[in-house]
Amino acid sequence: MYSNEFIFAKNIERLLYNLSEVAVPLFFFISAYLYFFDFTGNLYAIKLKKRVYTLLIPYVFYNIIFYIEYIVMHKSIEQFNLIDLFDFIVLGKSVLWFMRELILFTILGYVIWRIIDKKIIFLSSICLSIIFSIFGFFPYKSIGYWWGIYLIGAYFGKNNYKLYKLEKNIEKKLTYRLIMMFLFILIILSFFMPNFKDVYNVFINVYYLIFRYICILLIWIIVLFFNKKIQKIKGYMKCTFVSYCWHSTIIAVVQILLNKVIHVNNSVLYIFTYFVTIIFTYLIINMVYVLMKKHTPRLLYFLNGFR
Repeated sequence: MYSNEFIFAKNIERLLYNLSEVAVPLFFFISAYLYFFDFTGNLYAIKLKKRVYTLLIPYVFYNIIFYIEYIVMHKSIEQFNLIDLFDFIVLGKSVLWFMRELILFTILGYVIWRIIDKKIIFLSSICLSIIFSIFGFFPYKSIGYWWGIYLIGAYFGKNNYKLYKLEKNIEKKLTYRLIMMFLFILIILSFFMPNFKDVYNVFINVYYLIFRYICILLIWIIVLFFNKKIQKIKGYMKCTFVSYCWHSTIIAVVQILLNKVIHVNNSVLYIFTYFVTIIFTYLIINMVYVLMKKHTPRLLYFLNGFR
């Protein structure tokens, strides 16, 4: 329990944290959409080779870094062990666990491409993914849990022309209403999200799945109807990978510095430092990115997953 001075601030923080749960479903949905947008059977080997550079190598490299950081911060350097490092990478124990699942999806790319056009298999596999996830057979960090969302993204990517036909038949006013409706539902679901650690049951699993599938409906509508505006920020999207890899370390440093300057003793200061941390982290990452792009572009190219 928190003291009365911090109850309001903690509720705001919890709401924002719950809203951030949209990140992983959107990641899998968008990744599938882009992967299958121009996919053909002949391109499978080419795409697989490209993902070695943009997925496999960055995944292994950053997991080694995160493992060393974990050893230094929580254990001792003498406890460094290659077997533990292997488990760290294979079992996806770091914040990059979702890349492991994406690598598996990439390997299965050709199979998924064939499944998309077989409606019975396509829908049945999504239903099975949802059912097994509800009853806990597919844990959160598994390809089975995210199978349905990935397949829906793959379907939208492969059948992109159908979406543009749909775009012409729907009025913009209706689009804005749909966006506002889904945003409202997401906020309500986020506010009441039962995010209890190590407490999972059928109800909680259903709740989370509803939230995550609504996420992809929202992003589909946004991408579909605001495609031209999204193109304007396409350049920034190139640094999203390295931003994610760096953000936790930079947040920790910023928080340490802010704690030395500001004595947080009420909700107002708590919320203030919360948002200041986000702003400073964003500015530092972008500043480092711009400097490296100018002075050490090859190193940045590697650190950013060959992007």
